Amino acid sequence: MAGKQRTFAPEIREKISTALDQLPEKPKEAREQTTTELVGSLKAKIKAAQVKGYTLTEIVELFKQSGAKVSLSTVKASLVTSSKRGKPTDPQTPSDSAT
Repeated sequence: MAGKQRTFAPEIREKISTALDQLPEKPKEAREQTTTELVGSLKAKIKAAQVKGYTLTEIVELFKQSGAKVSLSTVKASLVTSSKRGKPTDPQTPSDSAT
């Protein structure tokens, strides 16, 4: 059996609404990032480390030592995902409008 549904006075809704409206913009630097966002933002540095001779396994270990517990497969997938983002579609791929 479900419990009684809670109800709230209109003043409560208005108070919350006003508080939400007054929240300042949170700087992007202060927001938590997903693994894809983290790896994407560090992609150039990851690639530079690879050029210096470091393997992705060693780079993932550095992530872990720094407090970002991610797996090798997750970093690989995030690198691929961040590479594909924003790229134009293949012009040879047939479109829906072509009949």
